Amino acid sequence: MRPTSLFRPSAAAFLFLFFASHQAEAKRLYIATTGNDAVLYADNSASNPWKSVEKAFYEPKAGDTACFMPGQYNITTHIDQAHTGNSGTPDKRIIITSCTADEALIMGSTNLDPNIDIEKDYYTVQNLRFQGPGRFFRVGYDYSGTAAYFINLKVKMTKGGDNFGFVWIDGAIEPHMERCVIEGVYPSGAGTPNFTCGIIVFRGSGAKILHNEFHHMATGVYYKHANATKIPGDIEIAYNYIHHTDRFSMQLNCDYASVHDNLMGVSNAQFFLNDANGVAGGDFNVINHNTLYDCPLILQYQTESTDLTPGAIGNTFTNNIFLGGAEFHRYSPVPHQSKADNNLWAPGSVIWENRIQYTLASWQAHSSLEKKSVQATPIFAAAVPATANNFRLKAGSAGALKGTDGKDLGADIGSVGPGISTPINLDPHLYRAIAK
Repeated sequence: MRPTSLFRPSAAAFLFLFFASHQAEAKRLYIATTGNDAVLYADNSASNPWKSVEKAFYEPKAGDTACFMPGQYNITTHIDQAHTGNSGTPDKRIIITSCTADEALIMGSTNLDPNIDIEKDYYTVQNLRFQGPGRFFRVGYDYSGTAAYFINLKVKMTKGGDNFGFVWIDGAIEPHMERCVIEGVYPSGAGTPNFTCGIIVFRGSGAKILHNEFHHMATGVYYKHANATKIPGDIEIAYNYIHHTDRFSMQLNCDYASVHDNLMGVSNAQFFLNDANGVAGGDFNVINHNTLYDCPLILQYQTESTDLTPGAIGNTFTNNIFLGGAEFHRYSPVPHQSKADNNLWAPGSVIWENRIQYTLASWQAHSSLEKKSVQATPIFAAAVPATANNFRLKAGSAGALKGTDGKDLGADIGSVGPGISTPINLDPHLYRAIAK
């Protein structure tokens, strides 16, 4: 009898490899208002879709795309991936999206808080519309929720509250929000707990918050607890357009973040670097090329009991436009160790430090900061800017082409906000059929 070769796979092995390969293939899954949740995973197709939002978050496997056909979908039960659902992988993300350029609308429930818990890794939610209460997504509450992406979403929040955010990151790493337009609840309302934000982050390292528009809400971006990973540039908050906020345009308690090219437009509350929100932070961030049109810059001086350097420490400010003045530890003698230069300050700007008020000239003499900064009135494209594009500096304006990199001071207006977002990964067959 010929001995069996160790390298000759058996018939059973061939079958195993066949089915493993078959199951590894990415599948496009469909949800429609006329669908049926009793459809099996293997039988799901454009002509045999599921019906509920729950199926989109519970059934897909690594590499799959779950797409919603046009229509309105109501969430009626808490969607929680803690004990169900699957994770994607870095190269096989699970994508939740619209099937066509006519984005589906997902309605949240005011009786649910949050509506959706993402507890699995490598999910992308994109090309959809949402309407509902402030805390719509919570990521990483019980399990990891690594690298949850939210891209090209249009959102109307209908309920506010303390620590509410359309997306709430609870310790999950590498969260990513890009090209979303989020409208909040505004005004917040006196006497009511309303910290409603576009996005709120607790401890998450590696966050990227890019090219979004946050408007008509209490706070645009709220980084509440400092990131555990202290790598310069590990966090990037950039190219966001924020307007009509009444608590904070941004409240940032992160460390070593790159905060650049953000536009704080009309009717904004303060830009706040904070050090007393449960975890010490707000230190060693680089604030570069931002436009603060209608809000002051505040470096908070409060601290946590375990913090050896009270206040917001060691932050760098360059190439910015500050039209609302600033506070550098207004009521504290603790040195803030800031670095600041080549900024533009509006005439009459007031800078506070340790209970003393300074003009730019007296601040320069006192602090040895801002030696190349100027005090002048910038000339924007519109006298009363109403859109992001209105904040371009006119040729010859103070600050035009005066950045240390040869660019205009303030935000790179051409890149600010979501711009014209092109939906990606749409179903080409369905799109062509509906387009006809």
